[in-house]
Amino acid sequence: MLFEGDFTSVNELFSAMVFILASVIFGTYLFYKGSVSFIANIIRKKKDGYLNINEVLSLSSIMFRMKSNALLLTIITTVSALAIGLLSLSYISYYSAEQTAKNMVPDNFAFVDGDTAAEFLAELESEEIAFTEKSIEVLQAVMNAEDIIGLKMEGYTQDPRAMSVSVISDKSVGQREVSKDEAT
Repeated sequence: MLFEGDFTSVNELFSAMVFILASVIFGTYLFYKGSVSFIANIIRKKKDGYLNINEVLSLSSIMFRMKSNALLLTIITTVSALAIGLLSLSYISYYSAEQTAKNMVPDNFAFVDGDTAAEFLAELESEEIAFTEKSIEVLQAVMNAEDIIGLKMEGYTQDPRAMSVSVISDKSVGQREVSKDEAT
């Protein structure tokens, strides 16, 4: 359900993430609470229920300490997991931002306004900086994103039934020919 696209808004995805986090924390607490009794019962069964006085005292003190420290162990485990998760997330975000920048603006500079582009080119020429210019015609089109995605898109800041998109020719990017009914 989480990776099948059932969550279409940020709020639904955030709720699912909070539920998963709470479940993991609660499960970790139950694991620490229950594992102590489970291990103690295994030791007892291994000895057929006959334990000498030293084993009873040491086993009961270990069980008591582990059960009383279950909350602390859960907090330590959760903080460690969150630290590792946040480090991973920060690296993914950094790499993703870099890749998005390369994909969205593969050239060094991109201008939408012709006057700004001319002013920039004049400045480069006056400083005698070598450059190559590539001009791509961009058309603005309005599309219904719900028809394309096939889902109800609620909670977005822009109306998905009248979403503005930029369209360029496939010849501008040097890719293969695309037929009229072909989706890439």
